[in-house]
Amino acid sequence: MRRSKARRRGGGGGETLGKSGALGHDRVAMPRAPKPPRTPPRAKAEPDARPPEGGLIGFDSDGAIGWAWYPDRPDRLVSLVLRAGAEDLARCMANRFGDPRIETLTGPGVPGFAARLTHPPACGVPFQLSVHAAEDGRQLGAALPVRSATELAALLGQVQRGAPQGHLDGIESGHLLGWARDPANPDLTLLVEVLDAGQPVAAGPANRPRPDLRDAGMHTGLYGFSIPLPARLLDGKPHSLTARVIGEAAPLPGGPVEFGPNSAVDVQRDVTALRGEVARLQTLVDGLLAPDGVAQRRMLQMLAERVAAFGEIQREQNEREMAALRAMVFAAAGQSVSAPTAKPDAGTQKRRRG
Repeated sequence: MRRSKARRRGGGGGETLGKSGALGHDRVAMPRAPKPPRTPPRAKAEPDARPPEGGLIGFDSDGAIGWAWYPDRPDRLVSLVLRAGAEDLARCMANRFGDPRIETLTGPGVPGFAARLTHPPACGVPFQLSVHAAEDGRQLGAALPVRSATELAALLGQVQRGAPQGHLDGIESGHLLGWARDPANPDLTLLVEVLDAGQPVAAGPANRPRPDLRDAGMHTGLYGFSIPLPARLLDGKPHSLTARVIGEAAPLPGGPVEFGPNSAVDVQRDVTALRGEVARLQTLVDGLLAPDGVAQRRMLQMLAERVAAFGEIQREQNEREMAALRAMVFAAAGQSVSAPTAKPDAGTQKRRRG
């Protein structure tokens, strides 16, 4: 009787009486808290990749010519878009290697491109043609103006080039000067390359104003070129420079132009030899002339003076060109150098007036 009451009292409180008479508690399984997820190891931050570099060089019968690459990933090719404003005109890849039109400006190993437009722009001529990286729309380099229907036709691959005209004028302040044009396409800008002993070393467009050509009846006269010579030509060796229109085999008339530190020495050697010839001729004439041949001796004296003046003029010109080239090299290295100007002495001025 007492035992059954005790069981009834203990049944509702969660307590039980064991066989040994001890008071116990029911075991309740408590859920375990979940373990926090393991944090994966943080990846080492990689430096940001450099954006692509490039630009347009010009255009000819192959279309737009230019270059583009990733400086830190030269094995990765750049996908490009040619545009007029916001309008896409062509797509291409910078995957041309060994093209002299490109390597003369960028050096070997930098990929280039040549792309024709798929259609003319809606804005018409003139317009600004630009090249952009396809992945982010970044413009590469400066835009080039397309000024005429002939240039647009060249970009579309619809121009047949004729035989070029031009001339290599010489060197001034470290630049090779001259002009080139296509008479069959007077609005077309030609690309000119400079060759040293037959090897391309520089290039540039023939689109600078030349009033003398315009006055001679050559359309707008925008056919001049002024191509900077690379600093590697200042290596203490003589160089024989020529120029030609890219895509043509024949060089422009007027070359070759001798360039280098030895050119002034060569001029002086030639002048010295000429002076020797004049002296020898004067000795022969003196032996044949009568004692009263004053006029002939005066003529020979004037000839000798003019030869000497010519030698001084050539020497001063070479000194000015070399000084300008040295200043260009130092300026490229971040230094400011003023090129000295050679002033003729009083004797030189007198011989020039003579």
